[in-house]
Amino acid sequence: MSTKNLYYRTVFRRENVIKSFIFDLFKKICSYPKLAIEVFTRQNFGQRYFTLSSALGMLAFLVLFPLMLHRLEALSGDYSESGSFWGKFATWYMYVIGYVYFAFKRWLEIQHSPSTYDFTKFTLYSGDIDNRLFQINLFGKATPRLVEIVYEPGVFLAVGLLLAILGQPVGFLLVVCSIIYSISYLAAYKQGDDFLLDLIDEKLMNDEFRSAFVNDLMGHETRGVRYYMRKPTSPANRSALESSVLENVDENDTITYAD
Repeated sequence: MSTKNLYYRTVFRRENVIKSFIFDLFKKICSYPKLAIEVFTRQNFGQRYFTLSSALGMLAFLVLFPLMLHRLEALSGDYSESGSFWGKFATWYMYVIGYVYFAFKRWLEIQHSPSTYDFTKFTLYSGDIDNRLFQINLFGKATPRLVEIVYEPGVFLAVGLLLAILGQPVGFLLVVCSIIYSISYLAAYKQGDDFLLDLIDEKLMNDEFRSAFVNDLMGHETRGVRYYMRKPTSPANRSALESSVLENVDENDTITYAD
């Protein structure tokens, strides 16, 4: 049996709707730039996290973008022999070859995995992290959070900056993808933190209901819990509202579905 605090869910959680929408939208948009790095850094993805269609979509962009850019430069008159196509994009297509190899390898890993319909693996699993990254101690003991936000994208950021300085367009690609990669995990951890803090705050509001609502104590006496409203003057009447504010939920009757 759990307790829902209707006041908290109506007043406080409402403020997070727009922020959650932005985070969800960003996570969907950034899936392709992340893929450009993840095929190299991760393995054993979940069946629905890494799909052949998304890998091929990213491949199409990687193959066609230099050709389109080269064509636009030629039409605009900015193209010169000193910046020949292969002089600029040889490293780009070397990267594409590596991407094809590792993307195909990741796809094979999924094909050889046991059926996820037998509850063998979370289908949205983002893959195994390279254990070598946990040996890095630049900012203290490496945690999954630090590795995903800093170390994984940091490797590609460093390589990308070096290639960009050398005038290789693939360097700019790696810089952009690494930044998006880092921000996407920042957003994911922020959502997770907010979810946990929501659970904690709702529990506090439940525990302190009588102190903050019925007895009308100040915030420093109720662990910061306050009910912002005009309350009935009688404590008895305020107490009578408890069942209307705090709703008991039988968890066995509650079914949730993934979005």
